Amino acid sequence: MPPYRQVLGTAFEALPVELRDFHDTQAERRWVGTCDIRQGGGALARLLAALFGFPPPGIAVPLSVTVTPTALGETWTRDFGRSRLRSTQWAGKRGDARLLFEGFGPVSVGSVLLVESGRLQIIPSKGSVFGVPLPAWLLPHGEAFEASEQGCFAFDVSIHAPFVGLLVAYRGRLSLPPPDGDA
Repeated sequence: MPPYRQVLGTAFEALPVELRDFHDTQAERRWVGTCDIRQGGGALARLLAALFGFPPPGIAVPLSVTVTPTALGETWTRDFGRSRLRSTQWAGKRGDARLLFEGFGPVSVGSVLLVESGRLQIIPSKGSVFGVPLPAWLLPHGEAFEASEQGCFAFDVSIHAPFVGLLVAYRGRLSLPPPDGDA
């Protein structure tokens, strides 16, 4: 079962159809679109963004997102123009709460998923580096949500690091590409 469906349970059905289609697949799928990207202005913010592989700033950057199911969850490959960001996502628990975990190399973040007013909010609540839990005050924070806009899967993500500020923010839309041979 796809991780978002596992974490959300019956609330998954309250998502707009574009979000359900994006997150409820058992086969590899590629979505395409564009996004606008901002990065923090400080040298440390730019260094951390580069270390994590976050994309450089740009307007109307071509984007493709390939979601590949795996035995444990999904691999997400995001191609922002010539920049690639790969992560893994899986369903897990913290006490009684179901969380969506995302791993970027040695860093993993567990987030609460909340469906509200037709939007899916992704709220970081737990993190670790090399398996060592991070204290709450060191967790990345920011806003992340998904929604339906004009029949497309829309996203708006900002990631801030404590003591550093904005690392990266990106927002845009995705849709399935037309089948081969269609114009």
